[in-house]
Amino acid sequence: MKNTFSRKFTVCALAGMLGSAFIGCGGDGSSSPSTKGLLYTMSERILSLLLLVLAFSSNVLAEWSGDTIRAPYVDGCYQISTPEEYAWMVTRPESRYDNCFKLVSDIVFGKDKKSVHREHQLKPIHFYYIHVNFNGYSVYGAYTEQEPFIYCGNETKFKDISFKNFEIHVKDSSWTKSRNFVSALDLNWCRNVEGNVIAEGTIKLTGESISAKVLGGSFVNGVLENRTPIIVDANYANVSISGVALANYYGIDSTLVTEAVNYADISIKAKRARGIKVNGVCPIYDGGCNVNENLHKISNYGNITVDAQDSITSIYIAGIGDYRDTSLYPLELYNEGNISIKTDSIGLFDIAGLSLSPGSHTYRKFAKAENRGNISVLANRSGYTGYHGEHYIGGCFAHPADSVENLLNEGNLDIHLGDFKGRGGSIRIGGVFGSAGYVKNAMNVGTIHASVNKTPKEESLWYFTGVGGIAGNIGGKIENSANFGTVNTESVEYVGGIVGMLDEADVLKVMNFADVKANKATYLGGIIGALHGGCFMNAGNCSRDPQYLTNMANWGNVTATDSTCKSIGGLAGESYEDFFNSYNAGKVIKNVSTDSVYKGHPFSNKNTHYKGFPEIRFYHTYYNWNVYDGTNTEPEDLQSNWWYKSLFNNNGRTTAHMQSSDFVKELNYVDSTNTNSKVWTLTKLYPYPIIADMEGLLKEGKEKLSIPERLPSNFTAPFNLQTDGLNILVSGAKVGAPYGVFTLLGKSVSRGRISSQNQNIPVAPSGTYIVKVGKFSRKVVVK
Repeated sequence: MKNTFSRKFTVCALAGMLGSAFIGCGGDGSSSPSTKGLLYTMSERILSLLLLVLAFSSNVLAEWSGDTIRAPYVDGCYQISTPEEYAWMVTRPESRYDNCFKLVSDIVFGKDKKSVHREHQLKPIHFYYIHVNFNGYSVYGAYTEQEPFIYCGNETKFKDISFKNFEIHVKDSSWTKSRNFVSALDLNWCRNVEGNVIAEGTIKLTGESISAKVLGGSFVNGVLENRTPIIVDANYANVSISGVALANYYGIDSTLVTEAVNYADISIKAKRARGIKVNGVCPIYDGGCNVNENLHKISNYGNITVDAQDSITSIYIAGIGDYRDTSLYPLELYNEGNISIKTDSIGLFDIAGLSLSPGSHTYRKFAKAENRGNISVLANRSGYTGYHGEHYIGGCFAHPADSVENLLNEGNLDIHLGDFKGRGGSIRIGGVFGSAGYVKNAMNVGTIHASVNKTPKEESLWYFTGVGGIAGNIGGKIENSANFGTVNTESVEYVGGIVGMLDEADVLKVMNFADVKANKATYLGGIIGALHGGCFMNAGNCSRDPQYLTNMANWGNVTATDSTCKSIGGLAGESYEDFFNSYNAGKVIKNVSTDSVYKGHPFSNKNTHYKGFPEIRFYHTYYNWNVYDGTNTEPEDLQSNWWYKSLFNNNGRTTAHMQSSDFVKELNYVDSTNTNSKVWTLTKLYPYPIIADMEGLLKEGKEKLSIPERLPSNFTAPFNLQTDGLNILVSGAKVGAPYGVFTLLGKSVSRGRISSQNQNIPVAPSGTYIVKVGKFSRKVVVK
């Protein structure tokens, strides 16, 4: 009771100093005014002032001691002004009529608003009939290990709920409210919540074994948002975590939500992990996101980190989770948070910057869907030991089930999987999608680096690994799409500038501008790694309409760094379908150790023209003859092949010709074999023809890769740069500001947000870089 007495004593002393009476400060200790009158004498005022100074100097207004005190009752409502009175409110007996409470000041449980009181846990507001108006004030520094600060029923009423700087610390199985989830507020059954719902603090789960669902989030002026970091540190973790969910967890009408956003980081550290499901926004599984016609944007800015020392059996992570009912609404998705996964062994996984699988309707035309977050996965061992273990990683989506349109990935993918044992499964990795059906208006500018150390074939039953600038695998159609990000792989079977493996799909109006390099690849192409399905899957019996491959262009160099590549080409490594109105302008290099430079032709594989398969034709499809540098003769497998020689003689063009209007006429030639409209055009901005209706998309891609604007020579950027080996050290920059590192040619090397006053950014190789923080840029030389 010491702290309670001190607070009451201080209030009474203040009343005496002011020369006024105060309820509860009577001379006889009663709760009525002093019998000596309403005014203190002058001597009593002086004494009160001295006592008040003594009270503050003795820190009598210290943090909450765990005591309770009955709050004053005014105008039919209890007035809550101190932690003791708040504690009394949540511990008093239930009353159906005497149930109105109103905060009349901020409630501070710690020493100040920035500190947390951990000595005593705060009990929850859990009454069925209680009415609480936070009245624009907040509760600061509350702490609990067992229950949320509020959970309620149908008859409870709340207005402007606000908890700030709280801490929830779940230790093993200490959370007793197991019927729902770990959260500051459990308003799932509330039907009478007015105004804002604010919950900003920290949620921690630590111990030997943690199995839980975890939810953050607030509702402020129509925006569902989360600013509460969520931290898991356990020996064993099995958790589902959402920064904020589009569901009725906040006691509000979901149709009032206009935007949903997560700002806080989510981190999991464990020795072993299983069933990990994490989203910055949406869902606490398996409800999905309940999208409404007023919701226009879903965003995630928080980083997601999983570090499991021994193993992760299964993991499903996306900046924004799966959602539904969006076919009628133009929705904008945006992610800037990085995803990082590190473990010794990983099993099943789906990972994406935006969403794993966006809904189940037939068409998804986004107002815009953009990912700027990097994805990093490092596992010494990988693969699912059972059958049909599918694995997907995409900059935007892992494996959308439907048609999708208007997507952009700017994040880099750095994926390293060791000792893969995918029995009956596959790995599909793409700048925009892991795997996709029907795709339109997709662009990737992020770099892709993927390596898979595969187990010998006899131990690993049918599976494939596919990596592409847009998608690892496409099974329907892709059109009006472009890749600007370099693709670099190790031990990946199907590698393409646009798609790794095309599975009975059409390709039309796509362009690749970036280099594609692979070591130990089987099929490697500037556009398509290999096209399977159709004739190939039916042993030459084409019972279905053939795939349509038309209006494609590759400008990047295609390089197999070793001699094991079976098939390599400027457009495709391998195909069993005809090509129309396309061209390759880049080099095709096989086995750099022998300096073997092919002539940039669409194909270079001797196995394409199998007996029993229809002959592949190239209709108005060309390659750049001048990219052959004369360091080697034609490859052995082509020297005696009349079909390829005919192709070389008829389809090779010089660089000068490919940059002329005559070449545009050749590309736009239309006959009975290709009734597609004329799509190619030549502009002053590009050296070779481009697809006319993709000009806006290509302009945006160039702008994304451009060097930041130069500032006046006498201008000094508000941050400093130093180097330490292959690391750039940024100091003095504003925490939270976006940064980017670029080569002098404008290629993006690294992106993210400043997280500390001394930010370390690793780069490779040595050279000169441009560092941009916010709108300011500086140049630095890394040696």
